[in-house]
Order: sequence, then structure tokens, then C-alpha cells
Amino acid sequence: KNLTIAGRSFGGGVALVLALMQEKNMLQTKIDRLILMNTMSYKQPLPSMMRVLQKPIIGYLGIHLLSAETIAKEAYAYAFSNDKLIPKDSVEKSAKLIDMPNAKYAYKQTVDYIIPDDIAKIEKEYKDIKIPTLILWGKDDVSIPYIFGKRLHQDIPNSYFSLFKGVGHMPQEEAPQKVIYEIEKFIKKTSRKPRSLRRG
Repeated sequence: KNLTIAGRSFGGGVALVLALMQEKNMLQTKIDRLILMNTMSYKQPLPSMMRVLQKPIIGYLGIHLLSAETIAKEAYAYAFSNDKLIPKDSVEKSAKLIDMPNAKYAYKQTVDYIIPDDIAKIEKEYKDIKIPTLILWGKDDVSIPYIFGKRLHQDIPNSYFSLFKGVGHMPQEEAPQKVIYEIEKFIKKTSRKPRSLRRG
């Protein structure tokens, strides 16, 4: 079936790979549209917290010595432009997830491999993506700066770019109405008009 694939951050990177797989006829389904938010898409410097966690010994000790609540709070502090908008219940839920068995190990593995070794090769293929693509970004994102969103817009031919001022790495949390508006506008703009019924 025809799909609209949406992804944010690392999930946006996965969505990009799926779109590239489609261009190589490697998918059995068909992707009609792509929606990307603050997407990991190029080789870039990582936030200081992630750089520390990537260090072999320090990172391993840090991830296991820090409390789940501290990790969750730090992650949200990086993600939000306005700390006052951070939902307390979301931090608590994240902390509970991080406290689950093997969750810290999985978190460490994600940080270690968040940028693929073959990212330079993948970057060159973005120009091959032909499906309509909406790129949404928070201007105040310190995790993945908006310059990468602009670059992605330049690299994907049939793309639309919208930048949200005063918003960080989580536009869907800090500016949900703006995100909904842009997505609805994009879907309406890229929807195929139904064919008129032929009379027999």
C-alpha cells in the first residue's frame, strides 16, 4: 500500500534509508511521501553529553553510574529550547524506560552507532530521492543544528522546508500546532487528484 513515512532525529535517518531503498527497488511497498523532523542525516559533531558517552571507559561508567532520572533530564534539556515546556510526566516516563533491564546498554549502543560508518556514501544519494519530502526543523536545535535541515532541503530535489523559531530538537512537543499545520498543508499539496470515472 502507499505510505507516508515520518521520522524524527534518528528515526528520520531510518526514514531516509527507506526512501533510498525504494529508489533502488528494494521495497515491496510504495512510499508516497516523506516527513522528516530534525533528522540525523549528515556527519556532524555530537552534543557534549553524547561525546562523553562515546568514550570507551568513561562512557560505560557514566551510563551505569548516572541515575535514569538524570539521564532523562539531561536528554530533555538538550532537546527543548524552552525548559519550561518540558513535560514532567514525559521525563518520568523516560526515566522508567531507561531503568528497565538492558535499557542503559541499548542507550549506549545507540549513542555509539548513531552516525553510520558509511554516512558519507549515504549523503551523496539524497539527490536520488524523488518522492515529495517535508523537512521540519527547530531553529534552536543544539543536537542537530538547522543548517543540516537546509542542506537536506538543497540535496532532496522535491522537498519543502519549514523552520520553527524558538523551537529545539522536538518540534512536535514545543510547537505541535505548527507541526500539524505544516503536515496537513504538505499532504494536501501532494495528494493526487482522484481520476474522473469513465462512462461505459
